[in-house]
Amino acid sequence: MSEEVAARPRLRLRPTMLSDLDFVISVENDTQNLPFITPWERTQHEGAVRFPDFRHFIVEAGEAYESAGFVILQGCRNPHRSVELKPWQGFTVPRGMVHRTRAPERAVILMMETASIVPTGDA
Repeated sequence: MSEEVAARPRLRLRPTMLSDLDFVISVENDTQNLPFITPWERTQHEGAVRFPDFRHFIVEAGEAYESAGFVILQGCRNPHRSVELKPWQGFTVPRGMVHRTRAPERAVILMMETASIVPTGDA
């Protein structure tokens, strides 16, 4: 079991700081990423870092937790405590939070869990 844990890539999220925006913009404008995203202006990212309805994170990966990407969540101040996702958007459910996914039409869900979680919905 310990070998399996050691072989997993290390990831963590940390809040984006204004000093990270050059990195974020470079990731957005990378030719490999452009087919999948619409780049924002720097001022849009600055607003997302400062505005409480957004959560802007840097994804850090590897042994040294080097910057590897970024994640932006919007609608964090929703009074109904619900999250509405548009196509190609994602959401991380905090550990231990009871949640129920549903969609008005067919949806594809990518779920990542630790090996100890049985994702059957029977918990």
